[in-house]
Amino acid sequence: MVGARMAALVVATVFGLAASMPLGALRTAVAGDAKVAETLFKSGKQAFAKGDYAGAIAYFKSAGDESPELIEACWWRACAQEKSGSLGAALASYREFVVLFNGKPAGEGPSKEEQRLRALADKSIDTLSLGEKDAAKLGDAFVASLLAFAKENFVRDPGVSLRAVERLLLVHPGHEEALQLREKLGGAPAGAGSGSANSAP
Repeated sequence: MVGARMAALVVATVFGLAASMPLGALRTAVAGDAKVAETLFKSGKQAFAKGDYAGAIAYFKSAGDESPELIEACWWRACAQEKSGSLGAALASYREFVVLFNGKPAGEGPSKEEQRLRALADKSIDTLSLGEKDAAKLGDAFVASLLAFAKENFVRDPGVSLRAVERLLLVHPGHEEALQLREKLGGAPAGAGSGSANSAP
């Protein structure tokens, strides 16, 4: 019975039909068979080539779940996530690939392809990390500028100052200095949430 299902799955893969099969059908076709991971991996590559990045991500994740030693599936999942615009998820997956690469047993050295993918993963991690750091810097600069604006207008226009503090607290709800400034401006007490932000225009 298993042999017949495996044969059907191999035929579907050879003729390019596996990429259009529901993922559940591929999983149950030969549950527990060592070749399932490879079939899912190939289906992921087919979906990737067609620009179906969401489908590719699902196939690569399933291939990795089925066979954790198939670490290439993790790299390809990261690549599909990057192509789909999920940069945070892609960065996490590239980092996961590096951990898997470094964790290979001593007797099972990485293949040439895995070494090539490791070099590409390192470059992608560097590039995506810069974006992550830039976003954090922008967020910090935004918070700092709102706080400075609120302090400058504290006496001159307390209403404007309070609105700036409320905006800051929407981005950074636990900002201690902003909470204290809001309380001085007559807003919610420092221990309360930033619910009064809803009344600001």
